[in-house]
Amino acid sequence: MYKNYCKPIADRLFASLLLALLSPIFLLCALIVRCTMGKPVFFRQDRPGRNGRIFTIYKFRTMNNAADAQGQPLSDERRLSAAGRLLRSLSLDELPQLINVLRGEMSFIGPRPLLIEYLPRYSPAQARRHLVKPGITGLAQINGRNALNWGERLYLDAFYAENLSFRLDARIFFLTLWKVFKREGISAAGEATMPPFLGNADRVFIYGGGDYAKAVADSAERIGLRVEGFIDGEGARSIAYGELRSRSRKERFAIALGVSESLLRRKIAKRLRADGHEIVRVIDPSADVSPTAYIGEGAVVLPQAVVGARARLEEGAIVCHGAAVEDRRVVGAYEQIGTDVSLPAC
Repeated sequence: MYKNYCKPIADRLFASLLLALLSPIFLLCALIVRCTMGKPVFFRQDRPGRNGRIFTIYKFRTMNNAADAQGQPLSDERRLSAAGRLLRSLSLDELPQLINVLRGEMSFIGPRPLLIEYLPRYSPAQARRHLVKPGITGLAQINGRNALNWGERLYLDAFYAENLSFRLDARIFFLTLWKVFKREGISAAGEATMPPFLGNADRVFIYGGGDYAKAVADSAERIGLRVEGFIDGEGARSIAYGELRSRSRKERFAIALGVSESLLRRKIAKRLRADGHEIVRVIDPSADVSPTAYIGEGAVVLPQAVVGARARLEEGAIVCHGAAVEDRRVVGAYEQIGTDVSLPAC
């Protein structure tokens, strides 16, 4: 009822109201873009919406057309103007998307619409983000915006699509206001916006080779990741880290932390980041994780675990099989919750 009737009606009503109330700010932003970057004022681009249907998205332009001597556009960082940075930091560049909401192509809340060229690069699990309309803000935006890596961002998009509810939308709405006020997560580290999604992010290696690594691999496969092998483990599927570094120059894959010992896991994560590898979170689908919980990079939540509302798992944290993290609790970086000796995974 909410998804198919109440939400679309509310979207159009609020879009109409906001377009009227914010028209002075809308016109001011258009004037700033026109005076600092010239024409066109709007950035238009085709994007895939619900069920992959293509529509044209509207935003205020934030980049100029600067190019190198060969006529190739400069990097996003060099083309992003001072006025564009201001509009992005205040999220005012998104205002024209109210037109898309009014036309029924977008919603206020949903996965951000990405590029058409990304469509064939999604894994089946990631492609579920297109079960719902794209949104101006979403679950990924309140959990880091562009500061998330692609694996984390697409996981949150798919999670939202499968768990859409009024309660979740209300939570995302109010946390979005707070994030905009704090101006957090506008860009990925070292990027003006977000690096391109190269695909194959569903391929993952598990760093480790013991019982815990195998448990992480099982959970990774249950959420749709393809486990390619184990780094520095034993057996036919093991690969040495040196060989992995060599392959990473030509192939795209991510790495999950399959070592349970805290200090070693921290050391491994530091090494992986220094070498430019993507470290993914693994959250077993049988775990009960609140949509308002924060799950950091490289964290692992094993089967039957519970993570309460507004709980926070910092990078590399582990929640063992059947363990529980109470509401609002903070689990520190590389900390482990649940130490039942009858569960060898931890």
